[in-house]
Amino acid sequence: MMVQNFFGGPLVRQYVVVILVNLSLFSCGLGLSWPSPVLVKLRDVDSPVLDKPITEEEGSWIVSIGFLTGVFCNFIPGLILDRIGRKYCILIGIIPKIMSALFLLFASKVWMLFLGRALNGMSDAFIFTVVPMYASEVASVSF
Repeated sequence: MMVQNFFGGPLVRQYVVVILVNLSLFSCGLGLSWPSPVLVKLRDVDSPVLDKPITEEEGSWIVSIGFLTGVFCNFIPGLILDRIGRKYCILIGIIPKIMSALFLLFASKVWMLFLGRALNGMSDAFIFTVVPMYASEVASVSF
């Protein structure tokens, strides 16, 4: 009976919810580290992944464009957090992450990589803003 109360209790549910929501932060970390191994493959002249190998300048834009869009999209969650709620803001923030993954997965041109990284930056801005607020609100102060 004690074990059933422990696993069905509110504290365990809080841990599960916070761990699941923080997986979106983990995906942000994966997205931030994505260019490091991929740029080597994209620059390879012998076996180009795209229609042609990328230049040094294109590589630097692939890395930095996500940070630029994140800066400009960082205020948007603050405007809509109280209107639609934290949970729905997290769900909205995941949509560009999925679109980003699809663009990066099926990229055949450099502009598709630019767009995928820009969407990734937008998603990161949402997730880094909303997830800590959501985690602090679902946590109980009595435990």
